[in-house]
Amino acid sequence: MIDMDDLNNKSGNECWNEIALCMRSEANNVFGETKGKSMIAKDTWWWSKDIQNILKEKKDAFKDWKNVSDYDGNSKEIKKSVYVEKKMKAKKAVAIARGKVNSKLYESLDYPQGQKDLFRLAKAREKNARDIVHVKCIKDDAGKVLTNDEEIKGRWKEYFKKLMNEENDWNRELENVSMNVAVVKEVKRSGIGNAVIPNSWR
Repeated sequence: MIDMDDLNNKSGNECWNEIALCMRSEANNVFGETKGKSMIAKDTWWWSKDIQNILKEKKDAFKDWKNVSDYDGNSKEIKKSVYVEKKMKAKKAVAIARGKVNSKLYESLDYPQGQKDLFRLAKAREKNARDIVHVKCIKDDAGKVLTNDEEIKGRWKEYFKKLMNEENDWNRELENVSMNVAVVKEVKRSGIGNAVIPNSWR
């Protein structure tokens, strides 16, 4: 904890650094730290039940290894070796299963259904890889928030249809015609760069 009396004798930057350090350490204690790596989205559509079970065993082995206290060195080493073994087994099983699925996909390209599946897969990958630049939502006339793409397109269509086709009532007369005429006369009379604004216009 920071004592406020200690901060009185320090400069603004020193005080800021002291407070920032204290806030970071408290936030770290409360929330912890991430590994710093973003999660990689993996294609899991081809995973069979066997693959899912093998990967679950690997994940459980990892949790068991991490839950062992650091002070219990022997048990921790045993759990780590079990995890490494499960990891190698899972890696091999995934590689074999992926190879089988890919070869099956390549063989199916000779047929129209296989080509459709390939395009469907490519479209899904492209959609998942797309960066979300902004959150797509808009309100309708009633104030309800729309998030569905089709509803949002429909709402924009309604908006522009109304915007471009709405007639405004106008009697075709300019307001303050006498003042506009006076402004034009005064500007012509004064010349370029010498215009003086009369008090009545202010």
